[in-house]
Amino acid sequence: MYPKKLTRILLVIMIAATTLPAQTRRPFKLDDLARLRDVRDPQLSPDGLWVAYVVATIDTKDDKTNTHIWLIGYDGKNDRQITFSTDSESTPRWSPDGKFLSFTSARPGKAKGNQLWLMDRGGGEAYQLTEVKGRLQGYEWSPDAPPRVPYRALRPSHRDR
Repeated sequence: MYPKKLTRILLVIMIAATTLPAQTRRPFKLDDLARLRDVRDPQLSPDGLWVAYVVATIDTKDDKTNTHIWLIGYDGKNDRQITFSTDSESTPRWSPDGKFLSFTSARPGKAKGNQLWLMDRGGGEAYQLTEVKGRLQGYEWSPDAPPRVPYRALRPSHRDR
């Protein structure tokens, strides 16, 4: 009885395997690059309920990489993009109280180049915090009150002036 049951199961598996559409392989094409997404730099909110992260995509038409900041609940729900400028945004960091999200971007503003921006956690328009001449190297929120955002900047080279 056992071999008869096993034969039936194997027969069903073989029929299913031959009737399922075969996966066709094809070479990777340039157009496939636009469909790739690179997820990086996840940052957990201080209350542990949200994760801010960066999604990078390739714009094959303009031959550049675009990065934008997304937000998702810890439970995997409410996934949404929160930055939409034509310039890329990266390096999201939560304020110590979790009310604000800061990031870097070369958006048009008071100063040229990569600057530090701040936006409300609930959304809305970001505003520029820094006017760094040169290149913003990195930044970090101070855990002390009142909230401060120390940052490092490289001096401008002759090319940046």
